[in-house]
Amino acid sequence: MRDALEREAMAQTRIIGRQFHLLIQAGLSDRELSISLYHEILEAATVGSWPPPDSVMEFNEGDFERAAQAAHAEWGEATPENLNRLLQSCGFREE
Repeated sequence: MRDALEREAMAQTRIIGRQFHLLIQAGLSDRELSISLYHEILEAATVGSWPPPDSVMEFNEGDFERAAQAAHAEWGEATPENLNRLLQSCGFREE
């Protein structure tokens, strides 16, 4: 898998309407999988919303990765509840 800059990627997300479609590399450790989920969901929510919250508007790939690692360190495994915690902590609100 490659990202938009042709770098090797562990995950890829496509946004179709209001749905996120994730493709994640096989064989990741539990930690890598969790961080990838946090990263991809935060990045997709940022790209897929207009306007995104100010706290993530200027995020680059490194910022998404740091936020994902911090979320994993603070809340543990990426569960639906923890993914929602991450989004809410970044300023996303339910509609």
